[in-house]
Formats: sequence, structure tokens, C-alpha cells
Amino acid sequence: MKILRNVDGVEGFSRQKTLWFYNGLDCCITKELQEIFTPTVAKVCQKTYDFEMAMLGPAMTMMRRGLRVDKEAVPLVRAAQVKRQKTIIRLWNYITEALVGERINYASSKQVPNLFYNLLGIPPIHKREGGRMRVTTDRGALEKIAAKYPRGKVLARILLELRDIKKKLDVVEVKLDPDGRLHYSFNVAGTNTWRWSSSATAFRTGTNVQNITKELRRMYIPDEGYKMFYVDLDQAESLAMAYITGDNNYIFACHSGDLHTAVAKMIWSELPWTEDIIEDRGVAETPYLHGLSYRDLAKRAGHGTNYGLTPHSLASHLGLKLRDAFKFHLQYLGGVVPITNVERWHNQDPDGGFDLLMDQGRIRKSEAGEKSSMLVLDGAFPDIRKYHKKVLQELEVCGKLTTPLGMTRHFWGNPSDQSVVREAIAFVPQSTIGCLLHIGMHRVWKELDGDKVQILANIHDAILGQAKEEDFDNHLQAVIDCMLNPIPFGESDLLVPVSAEVGYNWSPVDPKNKLFEDGNPNGLREWNGEEE
Repeated sequence: MKILRNVDGVEGFSRQKTLWFYNGLDCCITKELQEIFTPTVAKVCQKTYDFEMAMLGPAMTMMRRGLRVDKEAVPLVRAAQVKRQKTIIRLWNYITEALVGERINYASSKQVPNLFYNLLGIPPIHKREGGRMRVTTDRGALEKIAAKYPRGKVLARILLELRDIKKKLDVVEVKLDPDGRLHYSFNVAGTNTWRWSSSATAFRTGTNVQNITKELRRMYIPDEGYKMFYVDLDQAESLAMAYITGDNNYIFACHSGDLHTAVAKMIWSELPWTEDIIEDRGVAETPYLHGLSYRDLAKRAGHGTNYGLTPHSLASHLGLKLRDAFKFHLQYLGGVVPITNVERWHNQDPDGGFDLLMDQGRIRKSEAGEKSSMLVLDGAFPDIRKYHKKVLQELEVCGKLTTPLGMTRHFWGNPSDQSVVREAIAFVPQSTIGCLLHIGMHRVWKELDGDKVQILANIHDAILGQAKEEDFDNHLQAVIDCMLNPIPFGESDLLVPVSAEVGYNWSPVDPKNKLFEDGNPNGLREWNGEEE
């Protein structure tokens, strides 16, 4: 085989011809690599390859189509963000002047670290960059400061808000394509969970369409004669986790009509629950810990615990005391804890409900290496804990996991590394739902996409599209039918429910005026089978 250097054969070529020459070489290399890797792909991951190749059709359709931009809404959205930015900057200036006697430039890479780590005396937080450990005030550092250091909490939160507003303004000012539409790229192999990632286009226009926030979505509208739809898989990951683990309590909670209230009822059974859904929701929303209601904690801590967060991680993420995180973890998953620990927690917080752990568990005598008797709790969802152990065993023995839809992923990290374990625990439910969404989306593209129905974007567990106003309800029902695809679980199948919102811009209606002064009357609202 003749080997060409990238300078061979281009003498006398114009710049355009040279670029075409290089392009040809790149194509040849790709072809040569295909011939080498095809046998391996066929043996190990042909199903994954075929699945992702099939996704290129809908991906390219949406990338080329893009989103129509409402030019009248753009200045309104921009003005709202600028107004909010000015208010937050004034607050930042006021606090920094009061603290240190001078204004600190919130955008300065030197002044901000100096404020937190020198003037406020917070221990410096480091991050590896370019092979070296450097002091940082990135998002992770600011979130850590807000969680651990009261003297820096307010300023860290203000700075996070200012950086978020800057990102939103960047989206408002993003460069559009010559057709005046917002275009974007999708990477069908962009994540390890079969979800797509998004970015700006190859021509440096547009943006990551998956990260456009609700208040910015008002800028995007359907084409003339069309109405927008936003079709979402309801509580998809929770349902997947319930059926994958086979935990009957969690399956019941998922089908109860209010997952998080049902979880709260199973964990805090001592509360005055009734059989009335509305009254129980009110009980679940009773304030409990650190500004969180019972329902809030069931939702946020439950999600993290499902995916393998330890009590220490829960405490860090949610700002809980470690004893409260341990209590939730034990009541949720079950486990074993020294009785001396429970007694100490009870003495520290007599009203914290730790005496109830003793009532809910059973005592086991100490064994070799244990300093005290142990309290054994079954927990509300013991089969989720068993699933975690099963995943760890499969990592150690096989180094790979396979989803109910037949997709296999190899894990090359150390199975004793907790980050690898957590990633593996999350993989099966997340990948299952990622594939399920794309199966449905591919059906919509193949069976319906054309003049009457058009898909516009892939947004995590949802698809955004538009359909002709004429006979809109029938068009949307056809889309929903395409999205309903069973997941096999032994002798039974799981059919994840689908919900839809419809409107004339991508943002939701806002009756309480939290996002928009006018309530966004043309925004997305729930669709119940017919137009209002």
C-alpha cells in the first residue's frame, strides 16, 4: 500500500483543491480502519453499531431542520435576563464592599479566588488542569463552598447565579444560520448510556439544544400552520429501576399515581397518613429537614440512593447532617448498623426519630470484629439494595452489564472504585430508557415524519416536534402511539406511559408568573387527547 504524507501531491494546488485532497485522504483512512475493525464490531458490538447507525437518519433530519426563532420574543427574553443580572450584580457589589471595603469583579479569575480563599479564609479547593493541581472556583468548588462554609455560602450562590445568567445570555446571542433558524448538532454516540449529546453545528452556529432552559425556550416557535408538541416518557427511570430490581414495593409506589408521596409513606409510616391522595400529599409536604419536606427528601434522596449514593454522599449533596443521611439510607434500602451508633444519634437529636429505627429493626448479637450488637433493618425497598450487590458482582466477575433491551456495555474501570460502581448501577435503567426513547423517536421519524408531522429535537427523555394544526389531535395521537413500546421483563412487559404538552412556543404556560410577567399564554400546556 502506498503511503502518502499530507504534503505529497499538493504542489501547485489551490487552497480549495488542497482541502479536497486532504478530505479524500481522511476518507481513505476511515475506510481502511473500517476493514480492520469490522470483524471485531461484528463479534462484540454489532447490535450497538446497528442501533446507532439507524439513529443517524432522525438526527440528520432534526439537525438540518432546526428551530424557528421568534424575533419578537428574543429582546423580551434578553431584557428579562439583563434585568435579573443587574439586580444580582448590585447585590454582589453591596456584600463584597461591606465585607472587604471594595468591589470585587465577579468575572475576574484572580479576584474571585482571592476573595474566597484569602479574604474569607476558606481552605483553597484544587482541580487538576493540564497535568497540574490548580486553585479553582469552578461550579463544583462554589457548590462545595456553599454547602460547607457559611461565611462563603451567600457569595458562592450569587456567583453561581451570575454565571448561569451569563450562559443564558450566550444562548440568546447565539449565532443563527443564514436561514434565520437555530441549528444544532446531535452526537448519537455521545454518552455511555445511549442518550445523545448535543452541541453547536460544524459551522460554529447554534448551541447545545438540550441545555436551553425553560425561560429561554419561549424564543422558539413552530412554523406557520403548525403547532408544537413536547412528548415525554413519564417517570421512566423510576419505572425502569422498579422493574429491573423487581422490588414490589417500589413497583407499587411507581404505579400509585404519586411516586414520591408513596415512598414517603413507606419510609415514615409513623406520620398521620390517610387513604386520600390529596390529604396524603399534604402530609408528605410537611417540612422535615433543612428546608426539605418529607416528599422533597423522598424524591431527591431517593433518586440518589437508587443510583448508589452512600450516606456520606447524600449528606454532602443535600446539606444533611450525616446521622440524618444514615437514617434515610437505612429506612430506604435497609442494612446493618451498630446499636451504639443509633444510641449516639438519638442522644444528639432526641426528636430526630432515631428511636423509631430500634422499633423498625431487629437486634443481632455482635460477631467477629464487631464492637457492639447490630441493628438489622429490612428497609422499604430491600430489592434495590440486592440489585446494587448484583451489579457489583457482575462487574467483578464479567466486567460488563446488559440491559433488558439487549445492549451491552463493558466497564474497564476498577470495580472497587465507588465512582465506577455508581456509574454501573445507573447504567442499566438510564440506558434502557435512552434506548426506549430512541426506538419511539425512530418510529415517529420513519412512519410519520413529513409534511404533517415533523420532529425537531431530542431532549433527554423527550422529543420536541410540530404537527399541522389541521387534524392536530390525530397527528399527535399517532406520535404517542409510536412512542409506546414495551420493555420485556420475563413473563411481563413494562409499558412506560407517555405524556404530551402542546402550544405555540416551547416554554410552558406560567399562570403564577414565575418566569414571565404575562404568564406566557401561548406556551406548552398539558394535552389530554383533544385541544381546548
